[in-house]
Amino acid sequence: MKQLGSSIAALVVLCGFASGNVRASGILYFNVDSNPNLYTLNTSTGAATLLGPSGTTSQNVGLTESGTSGLLYGTTWTQLSHINANGSGFVTVGAIGQEGLAFDPATGTLYGAINGSFGKFNPNTGASLGALPGPGADVEGLALGNGGVYGLADGGLLRFFNPNTNSWSTIGNTGVNFDQVGLAFDPTANILYAKGNQDSFLYAINPINANASIIGNTGIAAGGGLAFVPAAIPEPTSLALFGLATVGAACAGWRRRRVAAG
Repeated sequence: MKQLGSSIAALVVLCGFASGNVRASGILYFNVDSNPNLYTLNTSTGAATLLGPSGTTSQNVGLTESGTSGLLYGTTWTQLSHINANGSGFVTVGAIGQEGLAFDPATGTLYGAINGSFGKFNPNTGASLGALPGPGADVEGLALGNGGVYGLADGGLLRFFNPNTNSWSTIGNTGVNFDQVGLAFDPTANILYAKGNQDSFLYAINPINANASIIGNTGIAAGGGLAFVPAAIPEPTSLALFGLATVGAACAGWRRRRVAAG
């Protein structure tokens, strides 16, 4: 019975994606300057929800995903911390003077940026793994996405680092005077989230042209670090045995039954 229930749930997810009715969700975390707490931000309204301690006690903080379930990487002005995503606590693991953070789980590389500098770091100790070409601007928010690293600078300039060419390019100006800004990438929606101390709003940024729009008011007039963790999509193990054609037929039948019932 449990296996049947899982298969039905997987079918609903698959059919929803096929018809465009379901969008994968995720969690947007916010590590706030001069605030010792970790929050989540609603990606539809901007509303903030307190989770628990993050270890932040100063300005110029960063935050990023870790590639490990339930764990985030965060920085204070001088420290690298492993933060429990459920707000239950944190552990300081090393010294690191970085503000923007982005993590690449495929290579295990932690990128850091501060005051126009950019480099690679050990995510477990904070030790430098070498400097990289600077972004040519005071980039404060970093986010991994689309094969590279996005960087959002003071004043709203959006840049992109290509690790294959080891170089930066300019995408455009957001038109928002961001300051002490955090940045995160949503791979499902292909958008960037940004939050700075210039106002209390959460923004969505188009990674193609840098156009920014307000999502909503967080109620927090401060900058900090952002991290977006996509939700896991159930793996339809049982359905996979039938092949894509069978799944398509099952979806069609499921939709007909819904119409008949409704």
